[in-house]
Amino acid sequence: MATAIKTALEGVSFPQIRTVVLPLTATAVLRSCPNVTRIALHHYGYGDPLRIIRDFCPRVEILQGLPFTAKVVKALLKAAPAVRELGFEIDHYNETHPDPQPEPDLSLLPELKNLSVVRIDNFDIKDPRKKKFLFDGLRNALSKIKTKEDKRIVVSYSIPPHNSENTTERERTEIIVIE
Repeated sequence: MATAIKTALEGVSFPQIRTVVLPLTATAVLRSCPNVTRIALHHYGYGDPLRIIRDFCPRVEILQGLPFTAKVVKALLKAAPAVRELGFEIDHYNETHPDPQPEPDLSLLPELKNLSVVRIDNFDIKDPRKKKFLFDGLRNALSKIKTKEDKRIVVSYSIPPHNSENTTERERTEIIVIE
């Protein structure tokens, strides 16, 4: 699919597009959106959208749907140095994940000089040591960034139903302000 999109959009530019929401298989669209400032990825895990973002989307300020891995945090420094808001999917960090990833080096985040918001989606970490590592690391990293904007961590929790009759999950959001 990516090759077909890349071929179809070769030489085409959509400079008016500022927000893009797309599955990973369609990241070739980003090559034609040089002025995009907000990107939301779905089903991250295949390919290398950060390389495409680095090469074709220099104005990205908000980037959502990234896995929380060491490789991604390191690649962000080159791919989106002006990013103000990052959104990570925590599933890849969960200790029950079949292929656990190494812990990200959160000390790299202050190199993103404009970063003021980190969103953690689908938060479901059982191990209290990992929770402490995550929150302490994010607080410490954000506190080192010198911006005029308020800095905060936004965490969304998926809450499983408490009874078998109600099978829908609920979501709860918590905002942690960094001073």
